[in-house]
Amino acid sequence: MGAVKSRGGTRSARASLHLRATRRYGHPVETVVEILHTVFIVASVRRILGFAETASTARQSVVTNRRTDMNRTFSDILRPVRLKDSSIPNRDLSDEVRSDSARIIPSPPFRRLQSKAQVFSLEINSGVRTRLTHSLEVAMHGRIVAGLVFKELFKSGLIKEEFQNPFVSTVENACLLHDIGNPPFGHFGEFTIRGWFSEPATRSKLSSVPDPYYSDLTKFDGNAQGFRIISRLSWTENRYGLNLTCSLLLSYLKYGCNGFEKKQGFFKVDEDRVQAARTKLGMGRERFPLTFLRACA
Repeated sequence: MGAVKSRGGTRSARASLHLRATRRYGHPVETVVEILHTVFIVASVRRILGFAETASTARQSVVTNRRTDMNRTFSDILRPVRLKDSSIPNRDLSDEVRSDSARIIPSPPFRRLQSKAQVFSLEINSGVRTRLTHSLEVAMHGRIVAGLVFKELFKSGLIKEEFQNPFVSTVENACLLHDIGNPPFGHFGEFTIRGWFSEPATRSKLSSVPDPYYSDLTKFDGNAQGFRIISRLSWTENRYGLNLTCSLLLSYLKYGCNGFEKKQGFFKVDEDRVQAARTKLGMGRERFPLTFLRACA
């Protein structure tokens, strides 16, 4: 009975949020409503609005003479900078964000998502659900959510109109990448990798690997592997992987930030890449604001 009441309560809450969303936005777009009914998106939007409001207050304060982790504006954190300078100079932010998309979609690690199943549904038709189709769906949701949040920020005077495309597209690109480091069989694959590296026989064979780096393998996580792929492994002309904008690299980084450390966000060997991206954007260890939108999508 408790479960039935719980489901009923959930339906009631969803109906209420559906009505509020329809009144607020003027149209009951089902995809948007399905996202908005979750508590997580509400919390995420509050986080990013809090960032903007704090930055706005800091700009107006005449007594503030030092920068803090949150004393920043979107023009500070959405910038056309990469770990390695682009080979095409003087491109604006929108051009660099479009370049990010052009680097992701044809890349081998993104295309390989087609060969990884999202779920084994035993469907009798040809509609097999892969990590690639899932990532495309998440990117669609991320673009919708980011667009809604941008409208609220713009109406509140917390962001300039010129940042609309970079803001929305950076979230979309981060969503495209969110599963790129997951091994086959998802979390079961992670458990298997961790188990193999935790075997004494395996450690003996890899005795030349220092302990701080080897512990990354015994705690293997797809999120950390994804950051390693996009920032280091997937490269042709340089050793910076896809050499994405620093804003996108940090938008991808779901863990390894203050308050979000239950999983590995990156391997120790890639810590220098994370710190370099943070330094270029003047960020500390706090979670990048757009990551909240990527996570809720």
